[in-house]
Amino acid sequence: MVRRLLSGLFLLLGSVPLVATGLAQLNDPTPPQFSTPDESTASFRATQTIKGVISGIHHDAKSLSVVDEEDGESRAFFFISKPKIKAKGSVKKALGKKRVEWTDLQDGYRVKITFVENTREIHEIKALEIKKQE
Repeated sequence: MVRRLLSGLFLLLGSVPLVATGLAQLNDPTPPQFSTPDESTASFRATQTIKGVISGIHHDAKSLSVVDEEDGESRAFFFISKPKIKAKGSVKKALGKKRVEWTDLQDGYRVKITFVENTREIHEIKALEIKKQE
């Protein structure tokens, strides 16, 4: 009889903190916050890629123009934060450098540009070939 009384008492005392915690969670007045995504908070940005030849580059203004290989149309691009700059081995060898920088790019270079579709901000530039100026 004493055992049943003690086990009942322990069961009752052990469950009191669990019930109190559960009741405290039910009284939480803060509802969950949901926000609607917009352009500035989106977790991804739609990008597009273009191949062409640099027709005008402005190192100080952080912008360049590229003539598209597909349709021959000139397109302007810019960047705010420094984009990734890559180069094929032949370009690095021609420049005598292991790493190609923004200031190394010149008019006439054949490039592949990945950019944000709606703003034309450059995400990545890859120098494919140095074309000879005629």
